[in-house]
Amino acid sequence: MLQTSDTLQSMQVVSTYLELKFKLTPKTSTLTNDSFRLYSYVGTPIEPIENMDYADLANHTEILDAFESIVLHEHYNSVARSLTLFFKDTLELLSGWYILGMDGVDQASGTAFAPEAIVFSYNQSTVADPPVGTTPTEFTIIDNSIKQDAFSTTEMISAANLQFYITSTDPEADSLFISPDYNRGRIIVNFSMRPSIAYINEDYIKVQQKKIDILPARWETIPALFQLDSASPRLYISLPAFDGDGNILEPLVYSEDGYDFFKSGYKYRIRFLGSIIAV
Repeated sequence: MLQTSDTLQSMQVVSTYLELKFKLTPKTSTLTNDSFRLYSYVGTPIEPIENMDYADLANHTEILDAFESIVLHEHYNSVARSLTLFFKDTLELLSGWYILGMDGVDQASGTAFAPEAIVFSYNQSTVADPPVGTTPTEFTIIDNSIKQDAFSTTEMISAANLQFYITSTDPEADSLFISPDYNRGRIIVNFSMRPSIAYINEDYIKVQQKKIDILPARWETIPALFQLDSASPRLYISLPAFDGDGNILEPLVYSEDGYDFFKSGYKYRIRFLGSIIAV
């Protein structure tokens, strides 16, 4: 929710990123991480909401190292004048009020945008109550593909190939209840085209888990085994099993039986980074 801004035309707030659309074309060399800060609003703003003086940010709590490193050719769309600030994997926004501090960004003409402290709110999606005696295990796909609205994001893999995106997964994205031994820990991801095998590794694909709790919790990246189908554009991701104490074991092959792979009371997600390409 964007209240007012002299610099931004709009700002989209999503659980994994902020998308900023500038009123005037910014100078790309000034779109750096040093120009953006995220703060947790101390207290509750008074309606109607107005952005504060930049100096007042000192009265609020900065969320340190909130954003991933900005990669201009992936995160900035010069046609739309939009910049996407991805949150770090370990950061999750809780419902509440936040402030984006922006300072050091110039217009393409060389004129500096005035420093701004932009107040916005975020509301987490409501999760359905689990059946009695059942603890939910959630599964999410975060698809940074070129296909808009694929798995609730519009971020790109390759602007050169509009036909490359995720078509389906097993289990389905946003599933709420998954048995601990579901499919022997194997996740299946189907693409519209065959991805390049050079990108099928933990540098580009992150398997993560996080405990479901009323307190803030950070995503933890866990090891996994990746296998690309030889005949179809399909990726198999084998999750590691865990022992009776909840300790992660080494990734097991798909044929293994008698192990648990999805912990009860945990969320799981897979993040596909934005530079994966098709062949």
